[in-house]
Amino acid sequence: MGIHGGKRVGAGRPKGSRNKATTAQKTALSELARSHAESALQALAEVAAKGRSESARVTAACALLDRAFGRPGQSVTMGAAEPEDGFASFLKDLRARGSRAPIATNAEDE
Repeated sequence: MGIHGGKRVGAGRPKGSRNKATTAQKTALSELARSHAESALQALAEVAAKGRSESARVTAACALLDRAFGRPGQSVTMGAAEPEDGFASFLKDLRARGSRAPIATNAEDE
């Protein structure tokens, strides 16, 4: 019998390498999209100016502004949320006891 099948040392694409087919597809798709960018922007401008519904006009106007000036940054506030009082006090008690804390067993579990 041969040694083929299963995992062989060194077989397959190396870890961390990019999939060349996917990279080529993304490049081709990007080039195709860029070739239609001008007509797409004109269509957005027309909808923003002459759209039948107000929501369509607003959406088109927002899309145009995003493409012209970039999307606005989103602020993220990072703060420590207060844990629940019961759980926080439980953790504080455990830390205060250290390794001296006895392990509680429930008689019903046995």
